[in-house]
Amino acid sequence: MAPSTHALVLTTFFSTATADWRQHLQLAVTAHQQGDLLGAAPNYRAAMAEHEPLRHHPAILTNYGLAAQAEGNTEEAIVAFRTVTDRTPEDANAWFNLGNALVDQGVGDAEAVAAFRHCLSLRPDDAEAYYSLGLNLISAKESDLQGAIEALTTSIGLVPDDAKAHVSLGDAYAKQQKWQLSLAAFRRATELRPAHAATWASLGYVQEELADVAGAEASWRAAIRLAPTGAAAVGSHLNLGGMLRRADRLSEGRAAYAAALALEPTRVEAYMGLGRCYQTPAGSRSAEEIAADHRRFLASTYGVALLLQPTSAEAYVAIGEGLRMYGVHGPCEELGGWCALDHYKAALALAPGNTCAATHVAFGDRRPCDTAEMEALLGTAPGAACGAGGKGKASDGLGDCEGGAVGALDACETHPSSSTIEGLSASNPASSAGALADALAKWRRHGLVVFPQLLSAPRVAALLERVRAAQQGNHTRDYTGVTRDKSFRVHKALPVDDAAAALDELSSSLAPFLEQALGTSAPVLLESGFMCTAPGAQAQLFHRDVAPSVVSCSSMTVSIQVSLVETAATQGALEVIPGSHSFDPAVSDRTRQQELPHVPVAVPSGSVTVYALHTMHRGGANTHVRDRPFYFFTLAGNGLAPPGLAYTIEAADIGQWALAQGGLQRRSRVEILS
Repeated sequence: MAPSTHALVLTTFFSTATADWRQHLQLAVTAHQQGDLLGAAPNYRAAMAEHEPLRHHPAILTNYGLAAQAEGNTEEAIVAFRTVTDRTPEDANAWFNLGNALVDQGVGDAEAVAAFRHCLSLRPDDAEAYYSLGLNLISAKESDLQGAIEALTTSIGLVPDDAKAHVSLGDAYAKQQKWQLSLAAFRRATELRPAHAATWASLGYVQEELADVAGAEASWRAAIRLAPTGAAAVGSHLNLGGMLRRADRLSEGRAAYAAALALEPTRVEAYMGLGRCYQTPAGSRSAEEIAADHRRFLASTYGVALLLQPTSAEAYVAIGEGLRMYGVHGPCEELGGWCALDHYKAALALAPGNTCAATHVAFGDRRPCDTAEMEALLGTAPGAACGAGGKGKASDGLGDCEGGAVGALDACETHPSSSTIEGLSASNPASSAGALADALAKWRRHGLVVFPQLLSAPRVAALLERVRAAQQGNHTRDYTGVTRDKSFRVHKALPVDDAAAALDELSSSLAPFLEQALGTSAPVLLESGFMCTAPGAQAQLFHRDVAPSVVSCSSMTVSIQVSLVETAATQGALEVIPGSHSFDPAVSDRTRQQELPHVPVAVPSGSVTVYALHTMHRGGANTHVRDRPFYFFTLAGNGLAPPGLAYTIEAADIGQWALAQGGLQRRSRVEILS
């Protein structure tokens, strides 16, 4: 915080000062009046050393405290201001100066707040004191956001055109995830101070949270235009690159990351971002050529990040995921001869709590699947490596390619029932051979199937109780930070023991379906978690959770969502694109979104939705009055753990569980029984 301008004039001393110290005091005051506080400080110090009465005079101590604060000597400033408040406790300026010095020292949040409040008790119309109080309440170790908002609102009421108060108000609302209020505050700040780059950058952050991609892009570009160099510009380029990548504008995302590197060539985050923006070159190329190009790209992005930061577990995981994404499982010459599993092991050694690395290591002895196996399970046409016929990407586990023939979607369009939840629903597959056949037919046609009210009401109630306890507590691993459009969403792991009864019951019902859908009678559990989508949540972008198995050669993997409440379409319901699981590199995911139906999974409590993790889906917007809690678990068939998942699971459950013999089983027991 900048030193206060609440200084005092010292003319009374010069009439009584002796020649011994008068010169130092005169030099100090002259420098102070000229704004040279660094030059004033040593002369104030010398004058007080030579003349003891000066050390107790409020005017001298106030000016010396401000000068000491300017030179970074906050401890001496605090001592000086404390003495002033002791001698003149009715002086509002003294309390204001003390509060600022305590904030600069970085400790004593409570004491700084008390000082600002004392100042305001003496001078209740001090807008600057209200601003300082609000700023400190935001940044304190135990922040009081509501108190900060009240103080900043009062400050703005006193001085409506103070841009910095509007910025801080926007920060406080953002920390509360009150995005619309934050947006209004930052917008007003840009109106008052249109040339302030940091305010535009903050506005862009809030706009992205509100899914306003165009607005966020414009704000970040404005921030860069106003301050094209320096740390702030690098941050804006990184933010812009990340948003453009998530919006599937990969070439523009790469340009933003490259701009960040032009300003700061050793910025690890920029290389990591670039690594997520891979697009295979255009034109007809063999799978071997594409794989070689991809390996070189990984080495030039994630590989450089590792050279710059050799202890980055995130970079090791990213390389492992990148190799697995394109089915590169053997040693990679471009990456020192290491394979994907080597990188996962290195990440796990650095970060033992990394559940993604731990899961890949736990299943590291499995063999990759081949394309024929995957096609047989899904009943889909032969696939090809992503991007073989155009520009593709695999940044988020997607096999997206720009352009392509809409005609490849004709097979999906012949099933109009795919546009309704009824057309996607099937009866309990364990109830009859006909029910199983119907479920499998819908699964292979759509890449998903819905089983209404499959879990009994008592099991739903017990599971919901466990989910609510974990939602409100802090005893389970929190994945909210890595969730797409995380605002108003809670995403955590749920211990398998907490869901064991529900998993047992579902295993009994789903066993015949899962055996044929996944190609094994003992699918392994990769994830166990839940999400709660609160009112106000924005719709996510449609996405695939993992790369298509025909590309990555990983196992066939399904996510199973259990609705814990009756879910309306407007309640943040899961939305799916039936038929999008059928992988064809000639058809872009944008085309799939435009041509295929979007179906909200609005279902009763206890309903179970099974979808292939490369089926396109998203969490919808919640404009309802109630939240939507749901439990989910992920199962994998034979083969490797797939790349792209968050791996939402408690560490103790990794690699431990399978659904077999009609129930939840420890894997060691499954192996013995097999």
